Amino acid sequence: MKTSISDAVLIKHIVSTLHQSSHLHHEDIHVFVHEGWVSLEGKVDRESDRRLVQESVENILGVYGITNNLTFSRFHSN
Repeated sequence: MKTSISDAVLIKHIVSTLHQSSHLHHEDIHVFVHEGWVSLEGKVDRESDRRLVQESVENILGVYGITNNLTFSRFHSN
């Protein structure tokens, strides 16, 4: 059974979760929520980071689904 959590509260939970992951550049990730459906926009360093963000978000109570539009570059500049 799904619980009803406001989109504003859900965004706070998601942003807090992303802040806890020290290696992610969470300021490059933009989170939008509409009726429990989460859209992720922005850039991460690696495909593994993209998957980590999605897995972290989908485990949050109140998330009904995710559109993961995060991108990453295969080539990193030093």
